[in-house]
Amino acid sequence: MYSKKFFIIALSPAILVFLAMMVYPFCQVIFLSLTNYKLTGIAEIRFIGFNQYIKLFSDLRFYSSILRTIYFSILSVLFSVFFGFVVAYLLQAKYVRGTGFFRTIILIPMFMTPLVAGAVFRYLFDYDFGMINYIILQLGLKKIQFLSSPSWALISAVIVDVWQWVPFAATVFCAALESIPKEHLEAAEIDGAGWWRRLFYMKFPFLRSAFNIVILIRFMDAFREFDKIYILTSGGPGTSSETVSIYAWRQAFQYYNTGYSAATGIMMLLIINIISVLYFKLTKLGRGLYDNV
Repeated sequence: MYSKKFFIIALSPAILVFLAMMVYPFCQVIFLSLTNYKLTGIAEIRFIGFNQYIKLFSDLRFYSSILRTIYFSILSVLFSVFFGFVVAYLLQAKYVRGTGFFRTIILIPMFMTPLVAGAVFRYLFDYDFGMINYIILQLGLKKIQFLSSPSWALISAVIVDVWQWVPFAATVFCAALESIPKEHLEAAEIDGAGWWRRLFYMKFPFLRSAFNIVILIRFMDAFREFDKIYILTSGGPGTSSETVSIYAWRQAFQYYNTGYSAATGIMMLLIINIISVLYFKLTKLGRGLYDNV
């Protein structure tokens, strides 16, 4: 038996790293959000209470960035979940051969860092030399300004985000589909249930937890997305793809309003937590959907 002292000693390095990398920076951000601190360091640092938050609530640009972030998150989550499920369903189909090979291939985007994925698609989306516009041109269509058009900039970031996260969703759904008792599906097939009946009435109830996990993780990541948007558009053109993360970055490193940027980051964290809690409440209420099936 190991003593309590042994466990404390064994866990202390991990606890120290956690405190140094997570708790201290978080406390520092909270402190900065309550001051007038600027990155230039010219003005004296003063404690100003919640003035930064009051200013934030009256900033229309902040509200616009929230709406863009919600728009980006909803599209990213919906398409990631949809295509992830389609890929997982096809990989589980009896008539598909070489599923082991395809499972390995689809994981490639997930192993790429967001910066690399953004850089690759920045080249692919290029108006003059990009591969995607070259294909569009060969099809006899008009080229698209993916990164310099206000109507396409955020959509382009959604495409890259979905491309990178579909493998994660597909992996979770594959594991969930494999956990479904095959004898139930075979019995339903013998009884004459079509594929869509087996899908909706038998598979979806088993996939409910998988859907909840994927949606929650995807939302939390999409809402704070920074890397890919920064590499692709840097929030432009203008503010057309300026999400909350990009807005906070601009406040800190372009306008040097570090305290205001810290307040923006804290508000973003609160929004993510509130929506996550509401989602948990809704999913608990929705558990009775298939109870009578």
